[in-house]
Amino acid sequence: MQTQTNYIGIDISKSFFDVFICERHYRFTNGPEGFDNLYKLLDGGIQVVMEASGPYYLRLACFLHSHGVIVSVANPLVIRRFSQMR
Repeated sequence: MQTQTNYIGIDISKSFFDVFICERHYRFTNGPEGFDNLYKLLDGGIQVVMEASGPYYLRLACFLHSHGVIVSVANPLVIRRFSQMR
């Protein structure tokens, strides 16, 4: 039996991060309170994808990973080059 993985993209900045889940936009503070609020929204079978945007992504990525969420961190240059190819 196959399980379905749902992917969530997170856009991170110094003060906050934006998430789009189930056709709704959420904005959280980039700190422990925002991390907890995001984690409360996540269900099983979730994989989070985010850009390696300076040092701002690291605390959230470590928090989610420590709570058993699969986290993928993409190099922004790879994403930019891919979009330029198209």
